Amino acid sequence: MTNDFYTENPETCQSTVSQHRVLKYHWKGMSETERAAIRAEQDRQRKEAELQKKLRLEEEKLYALQAEVCHLGNS
Repeated sequence: MTNDFYTENPETCQSTVSQHRVLKYHWKGMSETERAAIRAEQDRQRKEAELQKKLRLEEEKLYALQAEVCHLGNS
């Protein structure tokens, strides 16, 4: 009963290729700390995407304003 399979040793789920990868067929689940880290990273990515969207919209507004000024200057 002390076999890693029975005790669900999470170290047995790590890939030998890379430490941050897991063996999907042998996955035992995540600890609360790992889940919190994933949620924090998702939140950071969400905020970054929102910022990029705001910056893109601002660029589009400035481009439209510049195009309008150029159009009025050529009239």
